[in-house]
Amino acid sequence: MLRKLLSTAIFTLFLAATTMAQDGTVTGTVTDAETGETLPGVNVVINELQTGASTDAQGTYSISGVPSGTYTIQASFIGYRTYSQEIEVGSGETTHNIQMRTDVLGLDEVVVSALGFEENRDEQGTSSSRVSGDDIAASGELDVVSGLSGKAAGVNITGTGGDPGAASRIVIRGANTITGNNEPLFIVDGVPVSNSTYGSGVGGVQQQSRINDLNPDDVESVQVLKGPSAAALWGSRASNGVVLIETKTGQVTDGNKVNIGVKSEWSVDVLNKTVDLQKKYGQGFGGAYSPTTAFSWGDKIADRPGGDDVMDMSDGN
Repeated sequence: MLRKLLSTAIFTLFLAATTMAQDGTVTGTVTDAETGETLPGVNVVINELQTGASTDAQGTYSISGVPSGTYTIQASFIGYRTYSQEIEVGSGETTHNIQMRTDVLGLDEVVVSALGFEENRDEQGTSSSRVSGDDIAASGELDVVSGLSGKAAGVNITGTGGDPGAASRIVIRGANTITGNNEPLFIVDGVPVSNSTYGSGVGGVQQQSRINDLNPDDVESVQVLKGPSAAALWGSRASNGVVLIETKTGQVTDGNKVNIGVKSEWSVDVLNKTVDLQKKYGQGFGGAYSPTTAFSWGDKIADRPGGDDVMDMSDGN
């Protein structure tokens, strides 16, 4: 019985040793594709096995216990594009060197300066926020300014009312003056555009703005330049900052095909409740008629000379 147990144990150890002998090891060096310098701290993983290792100070890695077969090896490092490649692993040592390329989109993000020049974001030296046109359109807002709400740091946006076409007020990094205008300068495709509000906001008329005429779906990107130093080239009008708006342009696709996108929206406002209005007193205030006031507490209509007021219901022709 003891001899049988010993034979079984020896066979099991032999089988395990044989299995271990079939596993291979993947080694290699990770370098920068442009400079050729080794990269320490790179995570190298074999996806199918969910096992991996990090490169040492010399940029080398070693992953042992890999069965023979075809696998996908993946390397990732901050500031570099993720590397992915299929490799064949045998029973011995497999050498696979990796060259990684810098992530241009992550490190060399391009921004537009006040003069319209494209610059490296890391070399600009001023504070700015960039919001894509897709993010603005996805907000569901009807105007570009309202679509920026909550998407750029230091930018405060408030609406003047809920009516269709009502303007929105935008202030960058707080108010600079108590009595003056605190809104930034708007530049649309290199042309300054007035964002002044029109309408008194009383008498049922909401304030309007010309920026509301810009369709959010036509915007490619919006860049907010914060502070006078970031927008000094635009002059004194840019003392409260600048909002640079780039609109979309036509693009030629493969085969010179023409693609046209159409989007339509509509909304209906329904009056929930009407308020009873007084019809005893005319225009004015304090019981006296005045043609220059919007109040309706003037003279008593019944005491006016002549007959009852008559409304002209003709078409005016």
